[in-house]
Amino acid sequence: MGFVIRTMLSLFVVLTTAVLTSGQTSSELRAKYGAPQSVELENKLPTAERFFVRPSIQLTITSTSDGAPCEAILEPVPNSTPKAGRAEHAPQGDFMVTADVIKVINELLPPEKRGKKLSEGMFNGGDPQMKLHHLGCTGMYTVFYEHAIVDASSWCWGGTFRATIHWGKTSCPGQTIKPK
Repeated sequence: MGFVIRTMLSLFVVLTTAVLTSGQTSSELRAKYGAPQSVELENKLPTAERFFVRPSIQLTITSTSDGAPCEAILEPVPNSTPKAGRAEHAPQGDFMVTADVIKVINELLPPEKRGKKLSEGMFNGGDPQMKLHHLGCTGMYTVFYEHAIVDASSWCWGGTFRATIHWGKTSCPGQTIKPK
């Protein structure tokens, strides 16, 4: 009897952990952000969906072959950054407000679902809000959690070019972050 209870308890823990560490499902994202702007399907399951999550931020979710979210990429909506009134040293392309990017990351990967922070790394500079506190203007920040990896590229006068979330040790077509 003890073996059966321990086995059932172990199974419950594994299933609970899997639910806590995975990304949000397509239906959860649709409820939060509305209908996707584009959808790629394979075997009637979404493999990639693009949502507009803020006026200047688009989210592309890539899924595994069984439909589980694998990776999220946050990028600026094309031509969403005003050309007039930019800072003298502003980059030519589009970028997102870093505070808004951080809010979306927290919506997609709440702190309580990340697990313990394992390590982080920085390259060059970037937006101080993205924890890039050293010299240089364009920079990268990557943080490894137990259940996810997050990286972002930003610039020092405020703005993020791209941010990526990768859940767990999943694998999906075209993913940009390869978990160890």
